[in-house]
Amino acid sequence: MPIGDKKGNVVYPGYDPLEVPNSPTGISSSGETGGGYLDVSFTAPTNTGGASISSYSVATEDGVHTATGSSSPVRLTGLTDGTLYNFRVWALNSYGPGPFGTGSGTPPAAIGLIQGGNITSGRTATVDYINIGASSGDSTDFGDLTQATENGGSGASETRALFGGGSTGSNQNVISYTTFDTTGSYTDFGDLTTNREPAKGTGMSSSTRCVFGAGYQNNPTVGPTNTMDYVTIASTGNATDFGDAVQPDYWCEYMWAAASPTRGLSGGASATAQIGYITIASTGNATNFGDATATESSSFYSGALSNNTRACVNLGGTSSNVIYYVTIATTGNGTDFGDLTVSRGSCGTASTPTKGLWCGGYNTARSDVIDYVTIASTGNATDFGDLLEAKNRGAGASNAHGGLS
Repeated sequence: MPIGDKKGNVVYPGYDPLEVPNSPTGISSSGETGGGYLDVSFTAPTNTGGASISSYSVATEDGVHTATGSSSPVRLTGLTDGTLYNFRVWALNSYGPGPFGTGSGTPPAAIGLIQGGNITSGRTATVDYINIGASSGDSTDFGDLTQATENGGSGASETRALFGGGSTGSNQNVISYTTFDTTGSYTDFGDLTTNREPAKGTGMSSSTRCVFGAGYQNNPTVGPTNTMDYVTIASTGNATDFGDAVQPDYWCEYMWAAASPTRGLSGGASATAQIGYITIASTGNATNFGDATATESSSFYSGALSNNTRACVNLGGTSSNVIYYVTIATTGNGTDFGDLTVSRGSCGTASTPTKGLWCGGYNTARSDVIDYVTIASTGNATDFGDLLEAKNRGAGASNAHGGLS
């Protein structure tokens, strides 16, 4: 078995503990939300021993995750977001490895919130919390919206989630918000310009602005509207008119929205399955993007999610498990992606740069199923876990969705 020296290093031919580098100091770490990694930073030792430093090594305390690099920082990959890791850092030269310094860090959790929806007893204010970065898992309780509602619109920055409008029986213009790093009840943000059920899903939001799409004005009963509004996420206040959707549309549960950092897409239950797009940082009417797929004539009860390049949409309905995708920066019709594990529509959605979730939904009954896909690839969805209870028409938000990076 290996022989160790007093510094805890393994001795091998040519190793001289008096000639190895000192330990790195000033150790810290950082990571991107939903990235599953930590960049471990450090200050190189001034005493390099008997030779120059050739590389640095980082390893988690249990030795499962390791990485090497020529300078600071060194990236540890394959980590679970939201999990605390203790790690060691050491320098190497031709005489061997020096003593290690220690540090710890937690990759920022990619959080998905499925806000409100419809359960067996009717509308709900409950918000489901999901750690998207985990390999699998059930949702947990996050807190409550300001009112029980379904079919609302949503958007998010890295720190704050918004929910607006929806079907409540009254007060359909309310916008509320919460912060991802807390749990509990939402706070009033302001009002939409009209009472309506706007396009739901992760929404047309960048890191600074959320655009609530067109929908259905049910209080008072006016019918479909093509009105779009926007708010600045970091502030509070009433929404401002953005422009018009490519056409007015019906119930929000029929509709979907997704975004890159620059462009927002929205589609729904039109006879032609038309998709429209906007430039989020500006204002103005939406422009035609393409159609749901080259072969489908309609898209309804849909749920969409995105990373910064691709939007994936479940066709929905009450019997379809089809997922299609579009490349956000271009225009054109959708392309087949794969299938959900269970045919259903009206799902809540959440995503990271790599992973997308469809949560709940409805077929012949409400569902508690959470499915996931790898957005950059194609293929069928895989079971991720379950919601707190079966529900549909919940609007999803994420602190790592495609509009943020």
